[in-house]
Amino acid sequence: MITEAGFQALLDHLKFGVRECELLAVAWQKFTELGSEWSQCANIVCSGPYTAPYRRFTSDRVIREGDPVVVDIGACYNGYRGDFTRTFLCGEVRPAKAQIDLHQEAYDTLFNACAEAVAGKTNADIGKYPNHPQTNPNSDDLSGGHGAGVNPWEPPWVANLSPDAIVPLQKNMLFSIEPYAGKPGVGGFRLENQVFVGENGPDIITPLSFDERLLRDVHPLDRTTGRKLRHPQ
Repeated sequence: MITEAGFQALLDHLKFGVRECELLAVAWQKFTELGSEWSQCANIVCSGPYTAPYRRFTSDRVIREGDPVVVDIGACYNGYRGDFTRTFLCGEVRPAKAQIDLHQEAYDTLFNACAEAVAGKTNADIGKYPNHPQTNPNSDDLSGGHGAGVNPWEPPWVANLSPDAIVPLQKNMLFSIEPYAGKPGVGGFRLENQVFVGENGPDIITPLSFDERLLRDVHPLDRTTGRKLRHPQ
């Protein structure tokens, strides 16, 4: 919930003319106000051409209207860590078709992979989706995911697995699943949910909504899309 609050504070400040580092500072301030002990990583806010190829750091770049903005942040409380990613467009603008295609690819991959978080399956079942581009085989696919808990990144992993790294899933294992799709000149789109392995289906604990302008189809496991009354700025 601390991570969600940091996201909301950041979104309230996302507008043309704000720098990436300013947005990250707003999120960190909210984390600290709510008792976060540290953060999941250095945390990432990247925008525009810095999203494809995907640059996993925050700069002093000024965000422009229409830029895709990737936000990958997480708070830490009592040693446990949140870790979510969403991509939003800056401003009240319509996305290009190519941007919708890439975001939809990452979105479909995310929820198809989350659907495999069921006891008795394996981490390779989750990884078969993020490891392969879906609708755009020419995208810069940096997909993956990892176990989560008291360490920001811990096994089991879900991408690029050797045979001895494939393990059966057990109830209440926690994963961060984070596919990416991007193309230079169009933009990059990374999305991430945290999900518990369930007995009969996944327990997705990330209720943060998506930028609905970038979605063409809604996945059955998505319980957030369609509920917002207005788009983020």
